[in-house]
Amino acid sequence: EVLEREARITGGLEHPNIIPIYDVGNDPEWGPFYVMRIVQQPSLEEALKKLRRGEGQHTHGRLMRFFIQVCHAIDYAHSRGVIHCDLKPENILLGSFGDVFVVDWGFAFQMGVDTTPPGGTPGCMPPEQLRRDPREIDRRTDVFALGVILYQLLTDYRPFPSVGFDRWDDAEIQGRPGLVLPAPPSVRAPDRAIPPQLDALCMRALALDKHERLESAGKMATALEAFLEGVEEKKRKLARAEELCRSAADSIERYRDILGGRDERLGELTELRAQLPSWEAGERKDALWDAEDRHAVMESLAASTLQAAATAYETALDEVPGHKPARLGLLSLYRAEHERAIDRGDDLERARYEALSLEYDDGTFRDALAGGG
Repeated sequence: EVLEREARITGGLEHPNIIPIYDVGNDPEWGPFYVMRIVQQPSLEEALKKLRRGEGQHTHGRLMRFFIQVCHAIDYAHSRGVIHCDLKPENILLGSFGDVFVVDWGFAFQMGVDTTPPGGTPGCMPPEQLRRDPREIDRRTDVFALGVILYQLLTDYRPFPSVGFDRWDDAEIQGRPGLVLPAPPSVRAPDRAIPPQLDALCMRALALDKHERLESAGKMATALEAFLEGVEEKKRKLARAEELCRSAADSIERYRDILGGRDERLGELTELRAQLPSWEAGERKDALWDAEDRHAVMESLAASTLQAAATAYETALDEVPGHKPARLGLLSLYRAEHERAIDRGDDLERARYEALSLEYDDGTFRDALAGGG
């Protein structure tokens, strides 16, 4: 009867992350049976053990993406009125190509059908399941178990001791709490720098009062997806900022090359102007005019190259506010221009680049000004 019930429940759940049932029957020799897809993948529990040992192919980020698929599968089961009631890392199987399966639906509870309280695994059951009142079992029962798994993913620790029905009953008799809310993941594993969003989400899923608990597995999946998308976006922005800093450095190198030829160009102009009086015929002034044109073009190119470098650094700061390489790049750029303005005796430009340098200063420029240069 138990086998038939499990086959019937599992067979009614057609989802890519739930093991499909191919056939059901009753063999004269062996009795009732059902046929399901053969699964040889390791469980999430095994993957976590390998990860702790520095082995295996899975990372914490990849396991989190697998976990999101589990949340979607459970949310689907809930939409069909089925509560798993035994979610744990051992009942989640991981494939090599991103495939994930939720297995072992033997304790599944059918909303509106079942009247017998379901069993479960000590340490993974919420208070309403431990009280064995079938009227209290709903989708938030599975949300609690998902919170237990998420806690383990974040910290490598289980949040609760192995409290089963006997320990719960003993605690009730003695007037002690059967379960005590654990420390947040960030406190339990401070070395992992767990983001506040995941901290709060996990603790909300583990609320002992189901009315304060996260409402559904679907909402957990959505919150985790939004978090991971934000992480990916941060990575994209950081990569873009680094690319812009490299582009700015290339522009600065070209700018310095242009400046390196400035003295030679100015010397040529000075010499030609000294050799040719203002009333000289146009034909004899061709060399001077060509030199003036070349100098004007190079000065324009220098200005645009300098602006390109500054723009690249500023865009990097738009992508990642406070990006240190971009700030230091702008500081170095403007300090160099400040020095050149001093050398030229250009007070207007000196004041301009002093203000820009102070905007991105890390303290070194102020120290230099205070010390007189």
